[in-house]
Amino acid sequence: VGGVPLVIKTQVPVTVPGEGVYVRVSYIGGFAGTYGMQGNMTTVRNSGDRVFVVENATGVVSATFHKEDASTRHEIVVEIYKDGKSQTFARNSSSYGVASVTYTV
Repeated sequence: VGGVPLVIKTQVPVTVPGEGVYVRVSYIGGFAGTYGMQGNMTTVRNSGDRVFVVENATGVVSATFHKEDASTRHEIVVEIYKDGKSQTFARNSSSYGVASVTYTV
Protein backbone atom coordinates (compact mmCIF):
# COMPACT_ATOMS: atom_id res chain seq x y z
CA VAL A 1 0.00 0.00 0.00
CA GLY A 2 1.39 3.37 -1.00
CA GLY A 3 4.34 1.76 -2.81
CA VAL A 4 6.03 3.20 -5.84
CA PRO A 5 5.06 1.40 -9.06
CA LEU A 6 7.87 -0.61 -10.61
CA VAL A 7 8.88 0.55 -14.08
CA ILE A 8 10.61 -1.97 -16.30
CA LYS A 9 12.41 -0.55 -19.30
CA THR A 10 12.21 -2.67 -22.41
CA GLN A 11 14.08 -2.29 -25.65
CA VAL A 12 12.18 -1.98 -28.86
CA PRO A 13 13.28 -4.85 -31.10
CA VAL A 14 15.26 -3.71 -34.11
CA THR A 15 14.29 -4.78 -37.58
CA VAL A 16 16.73 -5.41 -40.38
CA PRO A 17 15.60 -3.95 -43.72
CA GLY A 18 14.68 -6.44 -46.44
CA GLU A 19 17.15 -5.10 -48.99
CA GLY A 20 20.88 -4.45 -48.69
CA VAL A 21 23.72 -5.60 -46.46
CA TYR A 22 23.69 -4.86 -42.73
CA VAL A 23 25.68 -5.70 -39.62
CA ARG A 24 23.67 -6.30 -36.45
CA VAL A 25 25.35 -6.15 -33.05
CA SER A 26 23.52 -7.11 -29.90
CA TYR A 27 24.91 -6.72 -26.39
CA ILE A 28 23.24 -5.40 -23.25
CA GLY A 29 26.39 -3.49 -22.26
CA GLY A 30 28.78 -1.28 -24.16
CA PHE A 31 30.53 -2.57 -27.26
CA ALA A 32 33.00 -1.22 -29.80
CA GLY A 33 34.37 -2.44 -33.10
CA THR A 34 34.64 -2.08 -36.84
CA TYR A 35 32.59 -3.20 -39.83
CA GLY A 36 32.59 -2.79 -43.59
CA MET A 37 34.78 -3.83 -46.50
CA GLN A 38 38.55 -3.88 -46.73
CA GLY A 39 39.78 -0.32 -47.21
CA ASN A 40 36.43 1.12 -46.08
CA MET A 41 35.92 0.14 -42.43
CA THR A 42 33.74 2.10 -40.02
CA THR A 43 34.48 2.24 -36.28
CA VAL A 44 31.60 2.52 -33.80
CA ARG A 45 30.86 2.42 -30.07
CA ASN A 46 27.36 1.74 -28.82
CA SER A 47 25.22 -0.56 -26.68
CA GLY A 48 22.05 -2.57 -27.00
CA ASP A 49 20.73 -4.04 -30.23
CA ARG A 50 21.96 -2.03 -33.22
CA VAL A 51 21.88 -2.38 -37.01
CA PHE A 52 24.50 -0.71 -39.23
CA VAL A 53 24.22 -0.44 -43.02
CA VAL A 54 27.14 -1.46 -45.24
CA GLU A 55 26.89 0.95 -48.17
CA ASN A 56 27.55 -0.41 -51.70
CA ALA A 57 28.61 -3.79 -50.33
CA THR A 58 30.57 -5.94 -52.76
CA GLY A 59 33.17 -8.59 -52.05
CA VAL A 60 34.07 -9.49 -48.49
CA VAL A 61 32.18 -7.78 -45.68
CA SER A 62 33.60 -8.17 -42.18
CA ALA A 63 32.67 -7.10 -38.66
CA THR A 64 34.63 -7.41 -35.42
CA PHE A 65 33.20 -6.17 -32.13
CA HIS A 66 34.20 -6.57 -28.49
CA LYS A 67 32.49 -6.14 -25.15
CA GLU A 68 33.71 -3.16 -23.15
CA ASP A 69 33.23 -4.85 -19.79
CA ALA A 70 34.16 -8.00 -17.91
CA SER A 71 30.64 -9.47 -17.84
CA THR A 72 30.35 -13.18 -18.50
CA ARG A 73 26.59 -13.29 -17.91
CA HIS A 74 25.60 -11.85 -21.30
CA GLU A 75 26.91 -12.62 -24.75
CA ILE A 76 27.73 -10.29 -27.59
CA VAL A 77 26.27 -11.39 -30.93
CA VAL A 78 27.46 -10.08 -34.31
CA GLU A 79 25.55 -10.95 -37.51
CA ILE A 80 25.77 -10.07 -41.19
CA TYR A 81 22.44 -9.79 -43.01
CA LYS A 82 21.80 -9.70 -46.75
CA ASP A 83 18.33 -8.82 -48.04
CA GLY A 84 16.76 -9.36 -44.63
CA LYS A 85 18.26 -12.81 -43.96
CA SER A 86 21.04 -13.63 -41.52
CA GLN A 87 24.01 -15.02 -43.46
CA THR A 88 26.49 -15.64 -40.64
CA PHE A 89 26.91 -14.85 -36.96
CA ALA A 90 29.34 -15.15 -34.06
CA ARG A 91 28.81 -14.92 -30.33
CA ASN A 92 31.00 -14.65 -27.27
CA SER A 93 30.11 -14.54 -23.57
CA SER A 94 33.63 -14.30 -22.14
CA SER A 95 34.97 -11.28 -20.29
CA TYR A 96 35.77 -8.52 -22.84
CA GLY A 97 34.80 -11.10 -25.47
CA VAL A 98 35.34 -10.57 -29.19
CA ALA A 99 32.96 -11.71 -31.94
CA SER A 100 34.09 -11.58 -35.57
CA VAL A 101 32.34 -12.51 -38.83
CA THR A 102 33.02 -12.32 -42.57
CA TYR A 103 30.72 -12.89 -45.52
CA THR A 104 31.29 -12.62 -49.27
CA VAL A 105 28.48 -10.69 -50.95
